[in-house]
Amino acid sequence: MSSIHRLPSGRWRVQIRRGPQYASRSFLRQADAKSWALDMERRADRGESLQGARPKHLKSFSDLIDLHIADMAEVGKPLRRSKAYSLELLAKRLGYVSIDNLNRVCFIEYGRERRRDGAGPATVAAEFSY
Repeated sequence: MSSIHRLPSGRWRVQIRRGPQYASRSFLRQADAKSWALDMERRADRGESLQGARPKHLKSFSDLIDLHIADMAEVGKPLRRSKAYSLELLAKRLGYVSIDNLNRVCFIEYGRERRRDGAGPATVAAEFSY
């Protein structure tokens, strides 16, 4: 079930909760809010994710890494040596994993591999933050 509330700004906020899934958005018009809520409820009923659909070209984790590097270049922020190495390592070891199959277990295994390589918790945390 969705809930629609009017905010002090005059906008309409919609919240959808279905089990572990949650989505929220605000709209200028109440009709738009109701329409979005109905669409999200239908998606949840079909078992689809409530999160926005991802672009079709993003299939693997390495695609996400490439997108991040391109975004950084677009805003004129160069990759420094440590971040470049970390992203390269992530792409090499987890890049083949489909985004749909990327989960907590993949990251735990990656952390264990990095520990065997001699990396400490702070290093692995920094790599994940990139």
